[in-house]
Amino acid sequence: MATTTENLSKALLDVRRAHRILYAYQRRMSDLAYFIKCKLDMPDFYGFKHFSNPIYGRSKGHSRLSIWHDMWAWDYLYSYLFEYYLGESKTNDKLHDYKLSLIQYSDTGYFDQEGQRRCRISEFGSEDKSGSKLLFFLEYKPKDSKWVWKDGSYMERIVLNKEVGRKEHTKEVRDIEGVTQILCSFPLERFINMEATLEVLREFRSYCKEQGIHVFDDLILEPTCTPTSSSSEE
Repeated sequence: MATTTENLSKALLDVRRAHRILYAYQRRMSDLAYFIKCKLDMPDFYGFKHFSNPIYGRSKGHSRLSIWHDMWAWDYLYSYLFEYYLGESKTNDKLHDYKLSLIQYSDTGYFDQEGQRRCRISEFGSEDKSGSKLLFFLEYKPKDSKWVWKDGSYMERIVLNKEVGRKEHTKEVRDIEGVTQILCSFPLERFINMEATLEVLREFRSYCKEQGIHVFDDLILEPTCTPTSSSSEE
C-alpha cells in the first residue's frame, strides 16, 4: 500500500509539473499566433477547438458547464489541436479575397499512425518520434466566387486528415474549381524567436507567390519591432 501511494504521489507531481508547463506553452502559442496575425495584417483573432468537442454552458450565459460521465478527457484539453482564425481580407486590387487560419498541432502522435482511435493514446506514435507543428491554411478566390472553406466543419475535415496532420507534412497547394488552398506545415521548433518566426513568414509568402498568390507582398517581414503579446501577467 505504501509503495502504491508513493507511486501515485510521484505521478501527481508529474501532473502538477505538466500543468505549469502547459500554461507556459499555451501562453507562448497565443502570443505567437497574435504576432503572426499582426505581421500578416489580418483582421480577426479568435479560435476553434478541434479533435474533440468544446465544453459549452448548460444554457446561454450560464456559468455551469455541460459535463457527463464517460465524456472524452480530450474535451477538457483545448491546446492539443487548436485553430486560430485570422479572418478575411481583400487583395489591393480588390479582385480576390483570401482568409487564413493557423492550426496548432501540439502532438502529431495520433496522425503519424494509421487507423488509430483518438481515445487510445497507447496506440499513438511515441512522444519522441512525434512532432509539434503549426499549419498555415490559406484560401484564395476571385471576388465573385464562393468560398470552399465555409465553416468550422469544413476545417475540421481538413485538420483531422491523417496526411495533413502528420509530422512529415510540409507544403501543398490545392485547386478546387478555381479556388486555391495553400497548406504549409512548420515545426514549432522553427518559431524559437522573432527573427526565426519572420523567416518562416517570408518562406510562407514565397510559397504563396510561387503559386501566383500575391497577398502579402507589400508587408515588411523584418524585425523592426518587438512581438506584441496578447496577454500580460497580473
